Amino acid sequence: MRLLITMSLLIILSSCQPKDLPTVVNVTETSFTAKFSHMTTKSEIAEVAKKVAFMGGELDYSQSSFFEDGKLKTLILTLKSPLGQVGTTRSELMGIQYGYVGFSFDADGAMKVGKME
Repeated sequence: MRLLITMSLLIILSSCQPKDLPTVVNVTETSFTAKFSHMTTKSEIAEVAKKVAFMGGELDYSQSSFFEDGKLKTLILTLKSPLGQVGTTRSELMGIQYGYVGFSFDADGAMKVGKME
């Protein structure tokens, strides 16, 4: 009986661990996708902002907060796409530990800001 309880607790605790979610950035001539998580650093977001600016858009992450090691604590983004569309999103640490938050836009005008698959 103790073994069953111990195994159940171990399974529950292991499922509560943050996921391994490295930063994902995909840029083509016609689209841009960025996915951020608790593993994303301030310098990675700064590089993404530079790439967005190069494409004619703006990415403001100045209200986001970071841990001392530079990793993301709270994500607050405002995106202005090259076509002038504006979107915002906010995610606390719990949200970015278990899934991606970010944005995507393309030359056809499709834009998404928020939880990403």
